[in-house]
Amino acid sequence: MMKIVNQCYIYIGLWILYNLQGTLYASGSILSRGLLAIVLTMSLYYFFYVNYQYKISSFFKVLNILLLVFTLYGGYNMLFGGQIRLTVGDIVSIPNYYYLKDIYMSLLSVYGFFHFVKKGWLNEKKIRILSLLFVIVATANYLRSQQEAMTLALEEGSLQEGFTNNASYEFLYLLPILFFWRKRVIVLNILLCYMFYFIIMGMKRGAIIIGACVFIYMIYRIYMDSKGWTRCVIFLLTCFVLCVGFYFVQDIYFSSDYFQYRIEQTLEGESSNRDYIYTKFLDHFLHETSGLQFFFGGGANATVRIAGAYAHNDWLELAINQGVLGIVLYLSYFISLFRVTRRNRLVWPQWMISLFYIMILIIFTKSLFSMSYASLSISFSICLGYCLAFDNYNKYEKSDFMLHR
Repeated sequence: MMKIVNQCYIYIGLWILYNLQGTLYASGSILSRGLLAIVLTMSLYYFFYVNYQYKISSFFKVLNILLLVFTLYGGYNMLFGGQIRLTVGDIVSIPNYYYLKDIYMSLLSVYGFFHFVKKGWLNEKKIRILSLLFVIVATANYLRSQQEAMTLALEEGSLQEGFTNNASYEFLYLLPILFFWRKRVIVLNILLCYMFYFIIMGMKRGAIIIGACVFIYMIYRIYMDSKGWTRCVIFLLTCFVLCVGFYFVQDIYFSSDYFQYRIEQTLEGESSNRDYIYTKFLDHFLHETSGLQFFFGGGANATVRIAGAYAHNDWLELAINQGVLGIVLYLSYFISLFRVTRRNRLVWPQWMISLFYIMILIIFTKSLFSMSYASLSISFSICLGYCLAFDNYNKYEKSDFMLHR
């Protein structure tokens, strides 16, 4: 009989296979749809199991309500909303079930990883091994995305050599998991440099800015938490990495016209039409909504129906889709995350507090100019689930987790 502990490996393995669609096999194929169905079924199972089996914290309660609201809006959209069409940028039709699919795939997995850590099926050593696997998957997806962009450019007769690559955000979400390598300084620095290379080469300005902030904070925290010769090694390695990084970025700048163009865009305040989109949606929310829409929004994907594009800002997206209700719930989501760190500031080791702050920094900052709540990666969910399993919400709770700590 299959051991129950294998649930963890099966779940992660299916996630990885699904994320490799377009790389190992065709996107949208029967295989990818089948994997999606299995992963979502398992995610929903762990969602109900955690809520039934554990005394959940305020964070999970807020997340439950947020997911319930998304489900009601997304379910109505699937039944009565019909297909929507992006008309700004790439013109493409979006199936109505994508709304819930993206949110479920982003937020539900934290329940499963919380449960796995509680049971002792997922620990620091296993997470370190998994992190290497996630790096390989992220690299494969990045290279595939880059190749697709180059192929499309050639088909259109363009000689463009540089491209923005959304897959670079996968490396940004991988940064928190590096804290599990904190005792292996050399490996940590190699992985940090490797990930930051792809973040820079992806030329997504948001990812670069957030990544740079996370890089600086991680080095600072790891240095402050170290002692003796380890601190000296970290200092020397950091100096070396910064020097190499400076010359690397300088070389890219002078050898890549596209990189220069992106830098000039940033310095000139060009925001890829986000200023226009933000103004349009904010004006719509404040002046063109009825009383009911102001408080409860226009429904799932209302932004696309209004302007042919997503808001590229979680707060505006929620304001248009779910109204004041969505904004209040999302704000409660972040407040509950801060409450977790406050509750555990005397219980958690410093590296876990730093890890949690970095996760909050990444998702909050990304919420301001890109989709955050609907795009969390599996590696990010593992880090979040791991920390929440240490949550001192109920200090008298006894579980298998305490035996495996």
